[in-house]
Amino acid sequence: MEIWDESSQIFGWKISKDLLAARSSKLCKLFKENLDEDLSHLVCNIPTTPQVFEFMARFCYGLEVKFTPENVIPISCLACYLGMTDNHSPNNLLTRALSFFKREIITGWNESIRSLKSTKDNQLLQQAMKLGLIDACLDSIITKALNNPTHLPVYKQRQLFVVDSEQDQSLLSLTTLGLQFYEPIIRGMIQRKMDSDQSSSSSSSSQGVYSNSRRDTIEAIEKLFPNDRAVVPCEILSEMLRYAIILEANSSCRQGSELG
Repeated sequence: MEIWDESSQIFGWKISKDLLAARSSKLCKLFKENLDEDLSHLVCNIPTTPQVFEFMARFCYGLEVKFTPENVIPISCLACYLGMTDNHSPNNLLTRALSFFKREIITGWNESIRSLKSTKDNQLLQQAMKLGLIDACLDSIITKALNNPTHLPVYKQRQLFVVDSEQDQSLLSLTTLGLQFYEPIIRGMIQRKMDSDQSSSSSSSSQGVYSNSRRDTIEAIEKLFPNDRAVVPCEILSEMLRYAIILEANSSCRQGSELG
């Protein structure tokens, strides 16, 4: 690999072209095509924040780095954008970030929610969606909510998690995510539960048992909705009301799913 000894101050870090090129295939190619261009001018358009750039710089210098639920998605997106893959350099940043994501994020309820909340920037969100990180978090949350009853308890004052000595009070609320994630989670819970119960009921003669299970699920999901129904898409409410009527859910569930 060609060696450059030029360095510049970027986000407070004095970074050499050699170090960046050793880890990033995109920057390596860019430097070769712009030999006389100042380093700071070449990297000024990289879509990232000073904090994420600092993490990347520390990695390039071989310094200790620490992944968290809040930084792993932005770092993964930056590593992908810069081509920091194992094809360019062994044990590169993208591999390490995705490994942490699979090991520590999608295995945990709180971790998945915290990671989703880190994607407030629209450009970052789009990059994360292309990498499949958003779908992975959503799928993890939906699966845990349906498989673990403690994630869908009896509610008080329409809070997602009631203060109860038998419950884990440290669990984060889905309502902190905002509608862009809240909607697909609720939709996924409805669809997956209906599909699962329909499949189960087709192989059993005890139809009433499965109807009760589906009805309980719909009534539990309705309690997830915020008090202000205006923020819930009409499509979701209509789908909920249709299931509530078919499954003969309680009056509170049917009324809570009505439009306007």
